[in-house]
Amino acid sequence: PDLSRVGGKVNADWLFAWVQNPQDYHPRPIMPNFRLSDEQAAPVTAYLVTSITQRLREKEEALFRSEREVDRAYREMEALYQLGKVVNSTLEMKEVLELIAENAVRLLGMKASFIRLYDRSGQRLHLGGAYGLSQEYLNKGPVDVVKSVIDQETLAGNVVQVLEVADDRRFQYREEARREGLRSVLCAPLNAKNHVLGVIR
Repeated sequence: PDLSRVGGKVNADWLFAWVQNPQDYHPRPIMPNFRLSDEQAAPVTAYLVTSITQRLREKEEALFRSEREVDRAYREMEALYQLGKVVNSTLEMKEVLELIAENAVRLLGMKASFIRLYDRSGQRLHLGGAYGLSQEYLNKGPVDVVKSVIDQETLAGNVVQVLEVADDRRFQYREEARREGLRSVLCAPLNAKNHVLGVIR
């Protein structure tokens, strides 16, 4: 008979007695009496208990993954709802960009985010919106595209990952980022109608 689920019903002592004398627990058991000695019954009992423990662990892990997926889906829907509500209620671009930055942080579980847009010269990136960063860091100065290799790569349409900001020479303000507590950064271009408007980090 299939014994894979038996271990979840009873404890080890009960199983030990059952595998030796199954008829004591049911007048017409499916499980035959193999007349196992204590030495023989012990490993059978251990197998049944271990088997169900492993199955329970796998089910717990699957449930945990499902809960995380549901939580993520909920956060994504909530973020889209809040973003849509603000877009429909205001014409203030700064407010919309700050909400985008805030929801990027919440959705991806990051420390902070900010958005920089091209200025009229097309040579610099100015702050559009931010979340989770100190005012000192935000006021550190303009980003000159020619001096920021990471922004050049991003504005070319690439998603760029920086694993260690303080050691990456593509980053224009490495020391300021280190003081702010930033280590890893993900940069993506902001596009609209096939035109790059800026970057989000």
